[in-house]
Amino acid sequence: MSSIAHTPQQRPLAPGFAAVSDCSTSEWHDLFLALEPIQQEVLALEPRFRSPKHTWGSTPLYHWSRVWEYPMVYATLQALHTASKHPLRVLDFGSSVTFFDVALARQGMHVLASDIDPLCAEEMERFLPLVQTTPGNLSFTLLEDGIIPRPSASVDAVISVSVFEHIVEYGGKWRECLQEIHRVLTPEGTMILTIDVGADDTNTLSPAQYRMVREEIDRLFLCLPARDVPREDRLNTFSGPRPLFRNQWHYRAKQCTKFVKSLFGIPSMKLYQLTCEAIVAQKR
Repeated sequence: MSSIAHTPQQRPLAPGFAAVSDCSTSEWHDLFLALEPIQQEVLALEPRFRSPKHTWGSTPLYHWSRVWEYPMVYATLQALHTASKHPLRVLDFGSSVTFFDVALARQGMHVLASDIDPLCAEEMERFLPLVQTTPGNLSFTLLEDGIIPRPSASVDAVISVSVFEHIVEYGGKWRECLQEIHRVLTPEGTMILTIDVGADDTNTLSPAQYRMVREEIDRLFLCLPARDVPREDRLNTFSGPRPLFRNQWHYRAKQCTKFVKSLFGIPSMKLYQLTCEAIVAQKR
């Protein structure tokens, strides 16, 4: 197993629940400051590659959970890359087209972005000639029904940032996706998965859905121990540097707005009360 398995689990940005207190540490601050200018660089390029059909946000680093997830995944991959005898081969499962894979490539990693959305393939074709990715490289592959078009045991690390809750929510083949990730990883390969976990059964992933997904992960992978984060310190949609809701009153107001819009047939975002967990696991 790589050296990350032996690091203290109470360190900031460790596997387990995301902690609000992490975002007050020098480790998080330095990583965030390293990533933010790359996001701004990609944002400036958006008129040249982004499709008008694009519906996801343009500044994912400022998302309530990804403000923690991206620094955590970045730090974990840096440790793996440093320990590797060759440039780390990374697959980003469900990548969309963001600054993050550029940041990884600029660390010398060989990054393969992947997504099920053909729109991402179109955007990436326009995006790659515009951006510098050396000393590593960045390429893209389109996923078809969750199948990764790559040979078995060809990837050192697979990352998936806030993707699996959506696969489960929309009835996707999440078990097959996990099996595909397991297949393409080398025998010593590492999966880094972050996932939003609902507070109750009205949220996705619900606690029951999460247990179901975790059982399959534990069957296929050996997970690093998760640190113990007190409930009051867990990052959620109401806390952290970029909360989705300022407080419960704000959440209730959003619920009322959503209800009124529904009366007029106006679509609106789903409202979730979520926490976030990171899983770092080695292929069994």
